[in-house]
Amino acid sequence: MVFEEALAGPMYNVLTAGNHSYVFTDSEGRFPGVVDHASFRRWAVSLARSYQDGVAKFEPTTPSEERDRSILSEKADALMKVIDAAEAEQR
Repeated sequence: MVFEEALAGPMYNVLTAGNHSYVFTDSEGRFPGVVDHASFRRWAVSLARSYQDGVAKFEPTTPSEERDRSILSEKADALMKVIDAAEAEQR
């Protein structure tokens, strides 16, 4: 699953309903190991870091690829900010 798709539902719920509690009772296996807020954060951060690692390992060979890498890196940083904001909402 693409990280954006994995996080879209929970983050949308945080913005609209103020929580992402439905992931704790996921019977479809979309959120493996997520049983509480702390495990949700670990899962989300793991996805984001995996994405960041992939972006960092990519070696651009053209100016266009360098711009793409820069954009993807900014996207990864923004994702971490969203995860942090979601955690703050739960406090």
